[in-house]
Amino acid sequence: MNFFSLVFLYTIVTTVSDTAPLLDVDQERIQRDKFYSLFEAKILEDELKNPEKKRKKTRKITSLDDYNTMIVSIEEAYQKTRGRTQKEYYLVNKYEVYTVGDTKKIILKRKSPDDPVRYLVPYEQLFETIFRIHNQVRHKCRDIMLQSLEMITAFLNTCNHCIMNKKRNKTTGVV
Repeated sequence: MNFFSLVFLYTIVTTVSDTAPLLDVDQERIQRDKFYSLFEAKILEDELKNPEKKRKKTRKITSLDDYNTMIVSIEEAYQKTRGRTQKEYYLVNKYEVYTVGDTKKIILKRKSPDDPVRYLVPYEQLFETIFRIHNQVRHKCRDIMLQSLEMITAFLNTCNHCIMNKKRNKTTGVV
């Protein structure tokens, strides 16, 4: 191997490693867009399948503005000792504000301190949260991440690593 081939090889290796983070950022952006479009399509599909079905008003999907307003409402409800409204009683019995560093997060109220912490995540941070958890469990698929199957399934349909590693049925020749 001569000097010029070593320089060429070094140039290729450094070029690939320098552009790799850019590709990851673009791929993550594409995956994020695909996740949100699949998730919104699933919600719309469910609404179109059963339009007359009564839906409970749950706080499953909350925007970031509503989430921040809810944090303020919960804190105010905890500070009141008398004259709470029905909504404030509901918030005090159902949720807590959990402070992590400088950020405040909403968690479901725990019966004991040993119970696991269950965070509420606003819609805008949903992808990032699932993405982080998915990478922490090293792409172990939905069984480990199973908290909300529809969101997890929509996310897994956007993960190229998992799609490529998914076992495919072997086809046999037609006789």
